[in-house]
Amino acid sequence: SEIAVNFYIEDGSAENPTYQLYVVFQPNRTITDDGLELIKKEIEPDTIKEATVGDYKGFEGLVVGPKARYQTLIIKEGKPLSFSTWPPTEENKAITDQILSTVSFDK
Repeated sequence: SEIAVNFYIEDGSAENPTYQLYVVFQPNRTITDDGLELIKKEIEPDTIKEATVGDYKGFEGLVVGPKARYQTLIIKEGKPLSFSTWPPTEENKAITDQILSTVSFDK
């Protein structure tokens, strides 16, 4: 069975949030480099950049389509950990970047 640990932070009203950071960790799913490449196909190629959260590396970019959002994906001990920002505005991305710069993990 698929288990995910998630939480979110939001600002604005429940009906009309102005900012949302949604975090998903999938502890039972192992991700490979091929899996990362599949995920990257959903992201606007011009926006893909390397990203680091805590000591873990991954990438970030703008996911396009009906569920448009900024996404940062890192691999923590072989498991995917994603941080999604909605609505995908530059201002909201800056807020998320500030939050992610404070993240650290116990080893």
